[in-house]
Amino acid sequence: MLFKIFVQIIAVKYFESGYLWWIIEREKNIYAAIGNSGNVIYVNPVNNVVVAVSSYFKPTIFDRVDFIQEYIEPFISE
Repeated sequence: MLFKIFVQIIAVKYFESGYLWWIIEREKNIYAAIGNSGNVIYVNPVNNVVVAVSSYFKPTIFDRVDFIQEYIEPFISE
């Protein structure tokens, strides 16, 4: 059961990773360091944006990146 849930999560969103750094969008060179419980360093060199979050967040790592891209990055880039 747990494996099935894990596979479903990975199938929805897949990021390449290495050394706890994840490539979010290879074409735009967007990447993030994603740690335990909500720690994130999100880097978007195209828009000259770096966002650091250190707090508890939702249980899945992908929600944090979605939150940054949907709510924080547009606010900063305006």
